[in-house]
Amino acid sequence: MAARKKNKEINLLPQEQFAASTTGRVLAWVLSTFRMIVILTEMIVIIAFLSRFWLDIKSNDLTDEVDNEREIVESYSDFEAVFRNTQKRLGVFAQFTTSPLHSDTIKNYITPYLPSDILLKSISISRGEIDIQGSSFTEQSIAQFISNLNSTSKLTEINLTQISSKQESPFIDFSISSKIKKEENI
Repeated sequence: MAARKKNKEINLLPQEQFAASTTGRVLAWVLSTFRMIVILTEMIVIIAFLSRFWLDIKSNDLTDEVDNEREIVESYSDFEAVFRNTQKRLGVFAQFTTSPLHSDTIKNYITPYLPSDILLKSISISRGEIDIQGSSFTEQSIAQFISNLNSTSKLTEINLTQISSKQESPFIDFSISSKIKKEENI
């Protein structure tokens, strides 16, 4: 007779006696609790995985929106530069027109004393001081111009601050500074 093999089942958690004991109940509770923890963890992972797609879409939408706004701001940058430059010029113009030093009056203070061979390059006025830059063919004309300015009662402290000449140019460049008398209203 052939021997029949019996399959023996091994049950580490016997149901009858062990389930009724305290250790069995604690072990059953721990296993069911860990099973629930694993199920909840898997649900959280699945939700995080699915929400990643939604967050990627939202991130791309926000990036596109920021890029569009950046292009709009950059399109206005040229206008902004022109606008600021215009504001600065208007500020200088307003300062010049509201200042008591008007160009016609300065022209009347300086040009009558100007020798014929002197060319003025610039006249700058700030806080009661006048700086004159110009060119002349001779030093005598510069000396005559300074002497003429000294003869006026409207300017004081007339100083020749710079004089220079270049070999390639027949002109002598000069710079004169002076102050306007306080009692004079220019």
